Amino acid sequence: MVSQIVDAISVPFCFACAWGLMGGLVWVWLRIWRQDYGYLRHLHSIPCSSCHYFSGNCHLNCALHPAEACTEGAIACSDWACRSKFVLLSAYSIVLCPETSGISHACK
Repeated sequence: MVSQIVDAISVPFCFACAWGLMGGLVWVWLRIWRQDYGYLRHLHSIPCSSCHYFSGNCHLNCALHPAEACTEGAIACSDWACRSKFVLLSAYSIVLCPETSGISHACK
């Protein structure tokens, strides 16, 4: 008799706990994903890879500002200049850069 009561209570309780745990894990995962997605979008605005002065060399990435190259400080770089005539901004947009070399984020 007591075991039937325990079984009648424990099965729905365990079911609710399992689904509550799964819902909590999904909620935490979505919250972390939203925070990281915003930060990654911010990091993708670093213009160094399309700059004329960026070498891609691990010892000296930028000839003008080597300490700030590829960091968040390079987002507002005043010496940024287009590497080539065309700059690929995303998978769907290509922008024609002006011919002058002293451009400050003209192509972004």
